[in-house]
Amino acid sequence: MKARKRLIGEFKDPAKPLKLLIVTDMLLTGFDAPIEQVMFLDKPLRGAKLLQAIMRTNRPYFERGKDRGIIVDYWGVFERLQAAFAEFAPDEVELAVLDLGELRERFPVLVAEALALIAGMPEKASEYEQMMWLVRRFSDDKEVADLFEERFQAAQSAFESLAPDPALASHLDVYKLLVRVRAIWRHGARLDQDGDFDVGDYRPQTHALVREAVSVERLRQDLPVYRIDGSYIDRLEETPGSPEEKAAEVETAIEYEIRERGENDPLARSLAERLERLRRRKEEADTEMLDLLSELSRLARDWADEKEAHRLLGLSERGYGFLSLARADAPDGIGDAKLVELARALDELVETNASFPEWAERDDVLRDIRREAIKLLSSDEAARPLLATTFLDEALTLASARPKAARAQ
Repeated sequence: MKARKRLIGEFKDPAKPLKLLIVTDMLLTGFDAPIEQVMFLDKPLRGAKLLQAIMRTNRPYFERGKDRGIIVDYWGVFERLQAAFAEFAPDEVELAVLDLGELRERFPVLVAEALALIAGMPEKASEYEQMMWLVRRFSDDKEVADLFEERFQAAQSAFESLAPDPALASHLDVYKLLVRVRAIWRHGARLDQDGDFDVGDYRPQTHALVREAVSVERLRQDLPVYRIDGSYIDRLEETPGSPEEKAAEVETAIEYEIRERGENDPLARSLAERLERLRRRKEEADTEMLDLLSELSRLARDWADEKEAHRLLGLSERGYGFLSLARADAPDGIGDAKLVELARALDELVETNASFPEWAERDDVLRDIRREAIKLLSSDEAARPLLATTFLDEALTLASARPKAARAQ
């Protein structure tokens, strides 16, 4: 019994060399091993026992890129599937088992369905122009963007289940095209982690194809995407693309800035509100495309100016967020210099208490910051009226959302 438990433990441990267990009438229930990728079936099973064996093999193991298992049937159970699952409803069986023969036939259909959503992409255009086209295509219709991602994931899941099946060979080129299209779209839309190309986003078998279909270094060099700064609009004007595509690019860049700052950041909230107003005008056809591009460009320039302002004042980004909140809540009569001084003092107060990782999740630390912030505001007659507003609550929410202060350069 001890030896059996030891072997089972080693099988479950990815670091151990044991990769195969041979059992008879064992481990059908109470055996939780998501690492199990394949079950070789060489005896008759039916009903609940068969379903348990299938579900055990199908347990996801996302850390290893597994969302389903594979069953190799030497006995012929699946040739008489209806009889084997006579006590279950057909839809329950369909959820548990997928025939690889049917999946082989379905795979090219899944790829074609995904590519059908970008059928108008100019084939002879440069890759940068294709990226701009994709950004516009999916920015204009978020539902289509979601549907494309859903269809890509379905195609990728099928590919991962089938690879390295020789039957895939005739479909590899078109699947590589789908992989490349998704990669350059997500790159242009700044959807990957940290706004950079994220190879780790792909499953193991597809990961290798991504390396073939898309050179990461070439993607970064030939298909640059930029953060909004003082030269962003000048760079955009020099790049190819229609006014519609450039408007979609600016909108995407602004969306990324909003995501990066977070919904609790007052500057991001203001930016999101202005962007939403422009979107409503676009949906209502209330403005010409060149005018829309001009207004989006103005919004981007204003944002770049806001981002630079904290450096000119010697404030961190978080401190500048405090200043924006104070400006919104302060009663008349408080000069801007006083508000800058207050924002700097509050930022230093937070930084002093933020002496370890995850501090923002500690209630005692947040209580200490609140107590000291109240003392800070109470001690200054000009700043005291802020205690009667929502300033302090919003400042603490902002501090928690931005636990590290990007310092002014």
